[in-house]
Amino acid sequence: MQIKPAFYRLILLFKNDQVSVNDISKETGLSPSSVKKYLTILEKQGLVERKGGNIYVLTSRGRMYRGFLEKLKLEHKSETPYVFTDPSTGSPVPIEVRNYAQLYAVLKYELINRNAAEEHLRRGYLLEWIKNGLKDQYLAEKLEKGEIKSIEDLIRYLEFHMKIVKHK
Repeated sequence: MQIKPAFYRLILLFKNDQVSVNDISKETGLSPSSVKKYLTILEKQGLVERKGGNIYVLTSRGRMYRGFLEKLKLEHKSETPYVFTDPSTGSPVPIEVRNYAQLYAVLKYELINRNAAEEHLRRGYLLEWIKNGLKDQYLAEKLEKGEIKSIEDLIRYLEFHMKIVKHK
């Protein structure tokens, strides 16, 4: 089964880290059976767990994921911009990135040389900025574990998640 952005949108509905199937059903207009189906998928991914009856709670991983989505949604800005450099010379490239939307645009539209961007990813520079500048442990963990291996992977990952938070 292909996972759709709507499945993950439910994470944003958790108030105080827990929610009932009926609350989500009322807020989204989805049937309770559809909500349970989505929550079961999120449960298999370790993002939520069933507390009892129709109550679900976010796991610690789910809270980190919600934080990542909130940073995308609010276009959270790092106090410390990410400055790309030419890996061969160390010279700064005149592009600063302060949030995920800017990072996505720079990578997607190749405002920086793709090979240079890959080198920043490979050397862990982007990981350090995501972890310490954006203070996002969720995406940092994905990068550390090698679940995102290339700039193309990162672009696809950001695109998918931007669809989740941009939905009206």
